[in-house]
Amino acid sequence: MRLLIADDNSRMRRFLLSLVRDMVTESEEASNGLEAVERYANAHPDAVLMDIRMPLLDGIESTRRIRAMDPAATVIIVSEFDTPEYRLQALSAGACGYVAKDELGELHETLRKAVETDGRNQ
Repeated sequence: MRLLIADDNSRMRRFLLSLVRDMVTESEEASNGLEAVERYANAHPDAVLMDIRMPLLDGIESTRRIRAMDPAATVIIVSEFDTPEYRLQALSAGACGYVAKDELGELHETLRKAVETDGRNQ
């Protein structure tokens, strides 16, 4: 799959890619939410791993904009902030899943399931 990883921490982007590398044929990175939206518009990746707190545009609004341009977009929020409020905001924005950074063991399975459903059933 083609994957876009949006996180303002370059080490976290590399780490996330290492967790799912066996599923990825191409990857792109974005260091802020605005860049994530722009890269999605240009590359149309199969999935996006999106942090919540980023400069210029947060992950919730970035997800909302990506889903507005492509209702079938597969966006999974990956955040260290695991609160019911953030989960609700993410799902309301159109995210297909939410993985807390302290539970990254679930990332591979969440990504696999989200891509299988192509983001349409979320």
